Parts: sequence; C-alpha cells; structure tokens
Amino acid sequence: MTNPTAELEIETTNTGIPELELNAQSSPIATATGQIVLIGDKLYMYDVTRTKWLSIETAPLQYARNNNVDNNQRLHFGGNM
Repeated sequence: MTNPTAELEIETTNTGIPELELNAQSSPIATATGQIVLIGDKLYMYDVTRTKWLSIETAPLQYARNNNVDNNQRLHFGGNM
C-alpha cells in the first residue's frame, strides 16, 4: 500500500471472513493511555491519568421537529433511552 489513510489500515478482498476480530479479555494489563481492549462484550480505552479502563461505547440520540413548523418550535427527542 503506497498511500495509507491511517496508521493502521487493513486492506482486504472479499474472502468471506472478517477483516478484524477482537477477542475479549477478562483482566488486560494496561501500560499507556489510548490502549483499546474488549472486556466482555464492551469496548474500553485505558486512561493512564485515572488508571482506569473507560467505556468508549456510544449511544446515538435522535431529535427532530414535526412536519412544517416555525423556527421557534423546540426539537423533540425521537428515540429510546
């Protein structure tokens, strides 16, 4: 690869197997901020300042307005929490 778009780039072909597989760990050893690990079924990143694994999962939130409305109408939450 001559023009990578990231420090780690995985170039694959359609072989029918996944490009990357993460195996869960029960007690990973952390040595630097930014390390990423799968613990159970959640993704974590290590923060050396706090000496903790921090969850890096996200939850999308959806807001919208109904039909044709004026600019003074508030946005309403449109998803599940």
